[in-house]
Amino acid sequence: MPRSGMKRLGGSLALASIVALGSCSGDSTSPSGTVKDYFSAVQAAVMTPSVASLNVAGISGLRAKRQRPSMIAASTGAVSAPTVSFHTGTPPSGGGPTVMGQAESSPFVGQPFRYGISGSANFTTIYISVAGVTGYWQVDLGSSTLGAELVLTLANNPPSSTFTLQTAIGSGGSAGTPSTATISAADLASSDVAVVLTWTGPSDVDLHVVDPKGQEVYWNAPTTPEGGKLNLDSNPACALDNANQEIISWPTGTAPTGTYNVLIDYYDSCNQTSAPWTIKVLRKGQQVTSKTGTLTGTSTAQPVSVTSFTFP
Repeated sequence: MPRSGMKRLGGSLALASIVALGSCSGDSTSPSGTVKDYFSAVQAAVMTPSVASLNVAGISGLRAKRQRPSMIAASTGAVSAPTVSFHTGTPPSGGGPTVMGQAESSPFVGQPFRYGISGSANFTTIYISVAGVTGYWQVDLGSSTLGAELVLTLANNPPSSTFTLQTAIGSGGSAGTPSTATISAADLASSDVAVVLTWTGPSDVDLHVVDPKGQEVYWNAPTTPEGGKLNLDSNPACALDNANQEIISWPTGTAPTGTYNVLIDYYDSCNQTSAPWTIKVLRKGQQVTSKTGTLTGTSTAQPVSVTSFTFP
């Protein structure tokens, strides 16, 4: 498993500020039917335009990384932390910039989902809602920006696994026309195989799984013909989303029969002293393996095998 090539970040934006969290407990079972029943928590980060390009292609043997197009993580001095709050009713409308949204990971019930947005003009506030549902999350970014990235935690028991996400942007209490995206959230309990990696701290840790056919799923090869898929490359190249989790799974009826090998790649410590990790393997929704460990140093030279399992 060579380390050469370019690591890509999963979208068109890169993080440049600290992350804020809004959350609630028990929202997935609330009878009120608000946006909290679909997204139980929201994180956000401000983006800044690239001040330089990163051209490292063709450097053999190095872990070269390609930043999101035209955007790299860049220091802009002191920036206030975004704050997240929940409101009843409907978001404000009229007078704000238009917004474009892009899913940057695969949605799973109960798991973080990354969604990037960009505006036609600078904005300071993001409004997040679900079509036909009351209530909205409001994200005050603390600075003016043309782009931001959201990490939306899907509720454990949403009223529907398919719904319409609405995002709008604005400043000073106004907001433009919302952008819409259809979200179809899969349930890991229905997967043939699901491997979940979680870790502590803002480091770039990568999950790799080699299936019985020898096909490796990871950030640079996120899918297989049978349906194996990486849902999220978290903290890529130290552009932090703070999800600190990656999942590789095969939907029902798609997982090849045989032995799977699970590996961890400590791609970059991102200046952290260690990264404690946990691997859980689910087979038909039942946990069959759980492993823990701690990564130290700045990186590993190659992905390291941590466990294996068979399917069925």
